[in-house]
Amino acid sequence: MHAPIINCIGYSGSGKTTLITNLLKLLKEMKNINAAVIKNIHEHQIDKKGKDTYLYADAGAKYSITKNIYGECTIFIKNPLEIEALVKWLQLGPFHIDMIFTEGFRYLKVPTILCIKDHSEINEQINDFVKMISLNLNAQKIEVKKEFKDYDIPIVEIPEEFEKFVHIFKLG
Repeated sequence: MHAPIINCIGYSGSGKTTLITNLLKLLKEMKNINAAVIKNIHEHQIDKKGKDTYLYADAGAKYSITKNIYGECTIFIKNPLEIEALVKWLQLGPFHIDMIFTEGFRYLKVPTILCIKDHSEINEQINDFVKMISLNLNAQKIEVKKEFKDYDIPIVEIPEEFEKFVHIFKLG
């Protein structure tokens, strides 16, 4: 069985990373679900020219892997991979993964959470794959909930409504 994918989209500062980190913790603690995350970084490189990992990949290594004394490991893949290839790699990899979160991939056709910090952001980002809206608001929560009653998309607050999230995405 392949690990289900949940995509998270929203503008910078909308709470995507906070939402995913909260969900990762709750999924592990409450449901014993092991998850992986693939983040789309738009603004900067991951590896720098001149660093060892860059040099190894540039010289032809399929993967350039680093490990430190703290048990941390990074894997650099120089060749461009599509998101589908990365997902398959995680699903078939050596570590058991129950689900995958992706962050910042607007074109994915998978169940999606839209994170917003202002109610005006919903209309310009909504698509057919959005199954849940997460708010990084405070005072505007009531206003937003009223305004988007017409959409058949639940507005869910994490961690308070974690079980609602589990139900929406059929995670058991």
